[in-house]
Amino acid sequence: MGRIVSHFFELSNVFETNDYKKAQEGATGKNLYDCIFKSFAEINIPFENVIGFGSDGCNSMMGAHNSVASRMIESCPGISIWTCICHSLHLCASEACKILPKRCEDLARSVYSFFSMSSKRSAQFVQFQEFCSTPVHKLLHPSQTRWLSLHLVVSRLIEQWNPLFLYFQDKHLTERLTIAETIYSALTDPLIKLIFLFLDWILPKFTSLNSFFQSSSVVITQLHDKMVSTYKDLLSSFMKQDYINKTPIHLINPENVDEYIPSTQMYLGIKVLKEIEKPNINSNKALLNDFYWRAQQFLKIACSQIKKKYDFSNPLMSKIKLMDPKVATSKIRENNSTIFPLLKVLPRLTELNDELLQNIDDQWRLLNNFNIPTDILNNLEEPDVFWFKLSNLQMGNQDYPFVHLANFALGALSLPHSNADCERIFSKVNLIKVKTRNRLNTDTIQACLFASQEIQIKNNTCIDFKPSKQMIDSMTTSNLYDKHCNDEFCFEGV
Repeated sequence: MGRIVSHFFELSNVFETNDYKKAQEGATGKNLYDCIFKSFAEINIPFENVIGFGSDGCNSMMGAHNSVASRMIESCPGISIWTCICHSLHLCASEACKILPKRCEDLARSVYSFFSMSSKRSAQFVQFQEFCSTPVHKLLHPSQTRWLSLHLVVSRLIEQWNPLFLYFQDKHLTERLTIAETIYSALTDPLIKLIFLFLDWILPKFTSLNSFFQSSSVVITQLHDKMVSTYKDLLSSFMKQDYINKTPIHLINPENVDEYIPSTQMYLGIKVLKEIEKPNINSNKALLNDFYWRAQQFLKIACSQIKKKYDFSNPLMSKIKLMDPKVATSKIRENNSTIFPLLKVLPRLTELNDELLQNIDDQWRLLNNFNIPTDILNNLEEPDVFWFKLSNLQMGNQDYPFVHLANFALGALSLPHSNADCERIFSKVNLIKVKTRNRLNTDTIQACLFASQEIQIKNNTCIDFKPSKQMIDSMTTSNLYDKHCNDEFCFEGV
């Protein structure tokens, strides 16, 4: 109770049947915005209730002109616009990976393809895994769309490197297969292995952050500090620490080569350091120069992309952490005696009403000196629950002494920093509309999604779920079937 949750709202057709003009235009920002506006208007949701908009960063959604976001800003002045941080992090890592040799990606795909269609080869490979005392795990497939898949693929390849080397050495010598020779050549290339070891160190910095922000819990208060910490960690791997410490974070230029440390002093992970100590690699200066350059370029591009996609100077990003219960109840508030800077950047939550603004700020100033009940303080790790309980707090003659502050905090915490929940819906759609059910229309898919959501809300399974009387009463012919369809068509639809 008292938690901020995301619920599926509607699955809408962008192009209505026989609307050839709109279909010709495509999924433009205007057409997508019109779909949203129409969905809200049909059930009388006023746009005044909209406080934030989040999406991935594609041009039709987030472009500066003629996008959904630009129209939202025009229709809802003061709205908070959020580009999905999970998409952004994935794109940063993907862009940086382009500097690496294509042979790295080819190796991952080729190894998976070699085993995926042959149970015989997989069974033969188990012998080599057991000989090398390596866990008997399957090789993984690199995916372009799954945010967290890349590091899993790299980590599994490194784990299986020795048995793979022996296996393809055998195939190379005995069967003379072209694909086996190509894979064996890549496995014997010390540059490829160094790059994989580097990726095994650097990618978790993106994937762990990505996974954290995909959480269904409220984590928006930690977003800015997590991004700053990761950004500085990456910068310190190839730039001078003094420059990083003394320069405001939004002014740091990852492309300023004058502030780079010597390539041999870059920190690229323990596994890389151990591999470089091997005599055959340590003595190969050309190999090391090539590797250091690629690693440096990877870090530079990754940091440049992070700076481009995340606004470190945005006051909302840095101030929203004030709504973290630990910060709000802290006895030490050096520069946070007022939350007016946060109130200013979220005008749709207060309508900039002077009386309301003052009430919220007064309650903020009172909070850290107030004797908050223990049952509320026990929820410091759950911001939404903490503020919900605080909004309902009654103390003697004071009815709801923190209701304005708590309601503001709950509104701020509900802002959409990630669209991971939307991606989960898309995954469900792909599981519902499969090859054998390709005639399902949008309404039917939507009904399946609602049914799944209702079962999850009540913490039931499809076996023990009991529909309410209201649900049963709504299952009438007029609701279940189109009144204009004939009996034969309805029967086929069933």
